[in-house]
Amino acid sequence: MPDFGRAAPAALAAWQTMDEALTAVEESRQLPMLVVAVPTAQRAARLGVALAELEAHVLPALGLAIPAGQQAIAQTLAAVAGQRIAITTGGDHTLYLYRGPRRWHGDDGVIDDADRRHGTIVSNLPAGSVYTTVLEEKTHGTLYLPTAPHATGVRCHFTAGRITGVEAESGGEAFAAWLDGHSGAPRRVSHIGIGLNPHLHHPIGWTLVDEHIAGALFLALGENRYMGGENASSLNHDFALTGASLAVDGKVVVQDGKLV
Repeated sequence: MPDFGRAAPAALAAWQTMDEALTAVEESRQLPMLVVAVPTAQRAARLGVALAELEAHVLPALGLAIPAGQQAIAQTLAAVAGQRIAITTGGDHTLYLYRGPRRWHGDDGVIDDADRRHGTIVSNLPAGSVYTTVLEEKTHGTLYLPTAPHATGVRCHFTAGRITGVEAESGGEAFAAWLDGHSGAPRRVSHIGIGLNPHLHHPIGWTLVDEHIAGALFLALGENRYMGGENASSLNHDFALTGASLAVDGKVVVQDGKLV
């Protein structure tokens, strides 16, 4: 994760301007993006595990069969049809989000013509998830993050779609400064999703992998125009929410990190 605090203000402003221009091009051209978790010795060292252990964890998930992923996606899409989404984290912190006319997308690891027609232009490997943007100005409630950039034990309080208060066990001010170091609206929710990959069972501290655990939730802050949203920001950061719960219109879909 880049440390933007070390950048000269002029250099950071120039980078943000460039990033916004590239995002506008991506949005206008609907350029497909594939993001792949590749196990390397450097990544293993950062996670504090042996490379062989990291490969044993990630490689089966990378090989998720497309039909199996599509079946899990279809079942989950049927379960999440609705408007009012409630995400409960940290046991008793609940965040309320509203989907409106936004479309749930399914990521089976392939971006085909049908996906591009629906604006589903981002795919991850490991694959296996459903995700959606939400109405940017409607989110309210509290989100708990065990860890966040520069902070731990973070409670983000949302009002009218925006983080209006941050409390933390440590680093709360640094986390707020990290958010505000980005252009646009970094304090708004970009998108939320549900992991569906049956080959992943426990988190390892690598968000791109952990957010695809079957039953994990994920939530991103910042930019979301590339997936049909209306929020512009130089920030686009995902948080994997393992052990969390999600309900749609009162119907429980994920309970304490387990698909219902």
